Amino acid sequence: MDYIYNDCMNKVVNVQLHDLCSRVKQWLVCAVAFMTILGAGAKADNPNPDWVLVFQDDFSASSFAGKKLKWGHKWNKIEYMERSAPDWRKHQSRENALVVPGKEKKTSFVRLKGVYGKFKNQSCQTGNQESFACGGIFTDKTFSFRYGYVEVRARFDCAKGVWPAIWMLPKSGGWPNGGEIDIMEHLNHQKQVWQTIHLLRNSGSGDASTTVKPQPAINDVTSWHTYGVEWAPGRITFYVDGKKTGSFTREGFTHWPFDKEVEFYLLIDQQIGGNWPGQADPAQLKAKSVNFDIDYVRVYSTPQYKFSPNKKQKTKHTPSKAKVKRSATQ
Repeated sequence: MDYIYNDCMNKVVNVQLHDLCSRVKQWLVCAVAFMTILGAGAKADNPNPDWVLVFQDDFSASSFAGKKLKWGHKWNKIEYMERSAPDWRKHQSRENALVVPGKEKKTSFVRLKGVYGKFKNQSCQTGNQESFACGGIFTDKTFSFRYGYVEVRARFDCAKGVWPAIWMLPKSGGWPNGGEIDIMEHLNHQKQVWQTIHLLRNSGSGDASTTVKPQPAINDVTSWHTYGVEWAPGRITFYVDGKKTGSFTREGFTHWPFDKEVEFYLLIDQQIGGNWPGQADPAQLKAKSVNFDIDYVRVYSTPQYKFSPNKKQKTKHTPSKAKVKRSATQ
């Protein structure tokens, strides 16, 4: 306590200066800490505010050489399978015409096309035949990580039987034992997206698919939005446009695979048809392609967790310029 004697009032005024100073200091410390977190690109509810940018692609000059993508820079086209392909991969094609650069005003992006025409795909790898075909990219051989925050800014066309997706698979462990994280999936003309985790059922057999509910509603999915997931020890949290949409924890799951010493890689693809989205219209996709555009991909993590950048790139684990604020408006 400090006491000030007031001659005019002839009394002692009790002024709690120490308490006041202490509170001011606390407020200043909190304000500085908050601004530091935002500047580092970490959300306020991050379990680890020290996460920094460890992988990014803006699909601009660093991703393109003229009109061709530099495959192997940070992405590869999804490879053909030597066995019967599942629905999500059945019409996947590596042909150049289906994965192309795009630019609109000041925004550069990569465009994944879905079409009907004469292409090689997973079902017909030896020669062109008239069928559905679509483009897709992944980081299976260029980048994988364990724990972090992923954000992708994207837009896509709506069409019957069309199924764009942004998701993650483990480097090992099989399916569904090893797990799967679906950051965004969209079907047909729905005004909502799906955000899901897949893992082994508690019984030890089959897929325990668990989806965010209610599903995130989006008035116009054809416009740009950000889709994100925060993968932390014991917890997976989904986001749309920077807002939390739902979260899952390991509690209640006997075979939670997401805390194993296994890295996950990224997949971005557009699929056509199958049991879930239903049959597409060949005439519609023959007349005009359906497009899936990706503006950027960003992954935030920390060196205390394991991640594998492309060895061809001189990627710093904690680049000083990588502390970028994550924003849905970027």
